[in-house]
Amino acid sequence: MSVEVKLCGLSSKISHGRCPVGEYSITVDVNWGEPLKGVVETIALMFPPSKVSYSREFGSVTLRIKGRMIGIYSSGKISFCAHNVDDAREVVEYVKDLISKAKEKIAREGVPDQGRVERWTRMSALQLYKFLPKTNCRKCGELTCLAFAIKVLNGEKKLRECKPLGELENEALLEGLKKELGLSALETLGWG
Repeated sequence: MSVEVKLCGLSSKISHGRCPVGEYSITVDVNWGEPLKGVVETIALMFPPSKVSYSREFGSVTLRIKGRMIGIYSSGKISFCAHNVDDAREVVEYVKDLISKAKEKIAREGVPDQGRVERWTRMSALQLYKFLPKTNCRKCGELTCLAFAIKVLNGEKKLRECKPLGELENEALLEGLKKELGLSALETLGWG
């Protein structure tokens, strides 16, 4: 059974007992009121790859943040689990802010290429590693460049913490990474 409510001014349905994760008691489905095509792709590039999944087929992005999964669909549907209505409101406010930031980014940079978004969300530590200097210099605080790549993709480290990457002799590595992922993704990884 679901109940229709307004959350932060948006039409929403709250269902009890449907949430697949035990700690949450309600499932929330929010209707944004307009399609989010392009916004979904932009949001995907705003998070480290380990925290996001993108599906071109379903026109969706799934975020693994705030201790839960939040699905945002290009149709305008937003779905997540919550503890209670107050918790749901907080999540909706967070997503509204995220969508607003994505729309600003689109106004500045345009809609990102879907292929680039797919490559971004599937990026592995080994793929990032190939663009690192591979010096294992430990200047970033990690024992190896591969360990550093893992932490960057998890959002625990910033790419700019790799001091050798910013040096002139490694400029080609950085350019290759920019070409592969785009400037937005580089910013998300903490470069610049």
